[in-house]
Amino acid sequence: MRKICMTALAVLLSVSASRAQERLQHRPDFAAGDWSHAGAELHAALRDSIVYDNSRHLIVGPFFTPQPEAGDDLHLIAGGLLTAFIVGYYNVSGAATMTVTFYENTADAGVGAPVAGPYVARSLPPNFHVRRFQLPDSMQAFIGTDLWCAIRFDTPNAGVVFSHPPSVGTSHDLFWDFGSAQTAQIQGVPANFFIMLEVDTAAVAVEERTWSAIKALYRTSAANRAPTPP
Repeated sequence: MRKICMTALAVLLSVSASRAQERLQHRPDFAAGDWSHAGAELHAALRDSIVYDNSRHLIVGPFFTPQPEAGDDLHLIAGGLLTAFIVGYYNVSGAATMTVTFYENTADAGVGAPVAGPYVARSLPPNFHVRRFQLPDSMQAFIGTDLWCAIRFDTPNAGVVFSHPPSVGTSHDLFWDFGSAQTAQIQGVPANFFIMLEVDTAAVAVEERTWSAIKALYRTSAANRAPTPP
């Protein structure tokens, strides 16, 4: 019986990994120069504290289409009032709509309750772009230090781009696949989306995260995650 269960688990992981690979696309015209210009303007525009930043090390070429939705695990250096964030995406053609929702995350073991969003960006143009969400007061929300940032598009022509490693905070090499309700990985690419979060840390009393606490969370996640099949 144990052997049968292990075989079934291996099959499920194999199917999840293959589905993730099917959604990974490559664009030879996706150039690093696209980011260099946009990045200077976006980083200069930030006003509050950056508590998570995975926008500094763009991986050129691949982009990933969530079907129906995919969440990246974000582990911030501090919580607070979410005031702005950015997401990098690639759109092959036509206009696209992107929806972003933040959920609670406990040791990357599952998706908890929504804590912010959904935030919707419509009429996204083709090519590589970085979309900044500057939140009005009515759409700001208090967030903790451990989140899932869930993203979906209304077209298979658009998807999130990757960056690695984060320069502020941390993220594991996995994402939450809402279609299969489990974590998954992407072979050949760190499953870390191009995301940056900005919060007002003065708006609420928060406890800053130490690197020891973040490493402990990573060890817990690694122990709970099954390896990706070859």
